[in-house]
Amino acid sequence: NFIGEGSGLGQLPFFILNMADLLDDTIKSLRKLTRINLDRIWLRVMNDREVKELILDLLTNDQLGNTGEGIDGDGDSLGEYAPFTINVRSALGLQTDHISFENTGRYLRSFKVRPTLTGWEITQDDDRYDELVNELGFSETHNELTTENKLKVYPLIRVKYKQLVDAAL
Repeated sequence: NFIGEGSGLGQLPFFILNMADLLDDTIKSLRKLTRINLDRIWLRVMNDREVKELILDLLTNDQLGNTGEGIDGDGDSLGEYAPFTINVRSALGLQTDHISFENTGRYLRSFKVRPTLTGWEITQDDDRYDELVNELGFSETHNELTTENKLKVYPLIRVKYKQLVDAAL
């Protein structure tokens, strides 16, 4: 079908006008997209309470706590308690099968998620961290998520990021 002579558009096929509307809509969407600050959206996602809680739960419970595996961010064991420590912990009714950093829980409760533009980092009581790494020889990655646990966080991040981008469009 062609548009009639009286329309002022000459003999243009109808689908070209539809493509022009589609192109106009695409240009409007691209203009909106260029105004979206994706870094700001990323930081909003990483500051989301649910995201932070999941990261900390995976770190403090799945990896480091009494019910965790006693592993660092590389998936390596934190080691075993010395016989004296096992006796003391047993007398207190605490688990002894892996190092947990959960004698009082103060160190684990000091963990905080700090968003960065490329992900996040875990901050904590620096004095205790320095003691654990420098004096007791623990891995510098004892306060990082394993790859397996990171993969558990990514779906939530993806959903929240998409929601915020869609809302901005």
